[in-house]
Amino acid sequence: MEEPVQRQPTHRLMEGSIFFKEGCIFTGRTPSAYGAVAQAHGPEPSQILELERLIVAQPTTTAVRLRAGHNNLQVPHYIEIMHPADSRQVEDELRHWGLECVAFQFGEHEQFLCFNKDCPEENTYQHYMFCNQDLRDSQGCILHSQASELNHCDMMKLLDSLGYARAVILKEEKLPLAIHRVTFCDVVPEFADKEVHNKLRSKWPQWHTNPVTSTPFFPADVLESGRPDKGAHMIHTGFSQEDLKELIQAGENFLNEDFSAFERLDLPEFVQNAIMQPRTLESFDRWLIYTDGTSQSRLRRHAPQHADALGFPDAWSMIVLGEKIIADGSTKVEPIDWYAQPVHYDPSGACFTHAERIGAEVAEREAPIWAGIWRITQNSTTPTIFCCDSLSCGNQAFGNIGVGKPDLAYRLLRGIFQCLEYGLPTEET
Repeated sequence: MEEPVQRQPTHRLMEGSIFFKEGCIFTGRTPSAYGAVAQAHGPEPSQILELERLIVAQPTTTAVRLRAGHNNLQVPHYIEIMHPADSRQVEDELRHWGLECVAFQFGEHEQFLCFNKDCPEENTYQHYMFCNQDLRDSQGCILHSQASELNHCDMMKLLDSLGYARAVILKEEKLPLAIHRVTFCDVVPEFADKEVHNKLRSKWPQWHTNPVTSTPFFPADVLESGRPDKGAHMIHTGFSQEDLKELIQAGENFLNEDFSAFERLDLPEFVQNAIMQPRTLESFDRWLIYTDGTSQSRLRRHAPQHADALGFPDAWSMIVLGEKIIADGSTKVEPIDWYAQPVHYDPSGACFTHAERIGAEVAEREAPIWAGIWRITQNSTTPTIFCCDSLSCGNQAFGNIGVGKPDLAYRLLRGIFQCLEYGLPTEET
């Protein structure tokens, strides 16, 4: 008695397996399983399925527009043919409609001009098929007929009258039936996309020194009347102690402590909350002064007095913030005062700082001039940070860069900050 054939589990798993190789599918059992499955009927033949031959891509169609070349010809407005469209397919499709026509394509547009096949070759009119190279132009297929021929200059004049003021003729093809196929390009200037950089919030100014007790900016003996001259060398400026006292007194009410005007402005919520918070501190460990200037560029060529009379003079603004170090090491910042004024151009005015022209650089310079003057009048050595909106103006104030023409306004700016650098701690920036 013969023992039954034992099938291995792996052979069962291989029955009816499918193998892929280079785009073909092989079906059937593996050769190693042939004899073990059944010895009676032998191995099963493999089948090769060629995917590229069996799977046929579905043809795509497109709708094209037709236009009749003469009045006694009626063609459908649109027909559907295989993609990509060409004149032969249009003629074959129209033949199914009972029309014997010859078709001409408008360049690469999916529009065709149709004529009867029996149309005479000799035509009293010249037909011009204008084809815009820009396929996105839905009106870029133009048919024009006239008795005489057009040269390139006449073609561009015609296109100009049709709204293509910058048209350039790229190619002209002469076709049967006195047809001229003209490819043109409407040179429309395009501005390059402006690269927009994500603005990063500036880092908060670091503390370079530990908080110190504020002392008077001007030594007490300087303000004493009848002070005797000291030192081997003295410079007499022409200013008296009374002038200095008047300067300090003028800074007491210079800025505006009322921030209610900002309620009517459309400011970001976090800015509005920071400005409108109530002031709770009486003294601060340092001050931060922000300055900015603005100018109407369209009035740059106007005389300053004219711009002022029109109500659009340059202007500047400043805001003073106070910062206090809390016991836990954190800091608290509160708004103290602010100010905004137009630039004054009248040499006889009390607030004239030698601004003699319209310009953003003039307005930006005006702000640190008045911020510096206010800081001098405070008669205090509280550390101060100047945050100028204009980097070049800030560098000029601290002597990091110069100017091509050191006018009186620049000299005033530089003199003010030289005075501040001498009297304030080194954290001043």
